[in-house]
Amino acid sequence: HHNTVLSLNRTNRNSVIQVSFKLDGSDFFHLSYNKQKGHLFRVIVLPTGISIMKDPVLTEPKQPSVVLAKSDTKFEAGKWYTIMVEVQGGKVMVQTDNGVKLSGSNPALDTDKVNYRFVTKGASLDLAGLKIWQTP
Repeated sequence: HHNTVLSLNRTNRNSVIQVSFKLDGSDFFHLSYNKQKGHLFRVIVLPTGISIMKDPVLTEPKQPSVVLAKSDTKFEAGKWYTIMVEVQGGKVMVQTDNGVKLSGSNPALDTDKVNYRFVTKGASLDLAGLKIWQTP
């Protein structure tokens, strides 16, 4: 299985994104933010929980990936959930309608991003009701 990527090419720095999703046989759902040259961070939704992860830096000096926040809230297959991700400076806040409230920060995140990427692997991921607000 290859990862399936839906890329929304809209530059952003501080923003709020909200989307409903259903893991329908998919192994995971990532909302990934990239900077001009490479990955920056992602919100990872698994059936067993959700996390905010700063992506590894592959240039010198190399930096490993870092989990900035994590919750063990379950996401059942075939059930709709709504997630809201707010990025403000170096801080990322994640809320879901089944009770997740996470926040993590890293100064490297306070930069211009080139897009929003929705990444999944597995049978099917349904997305609906996507809304994006740019914030100052």
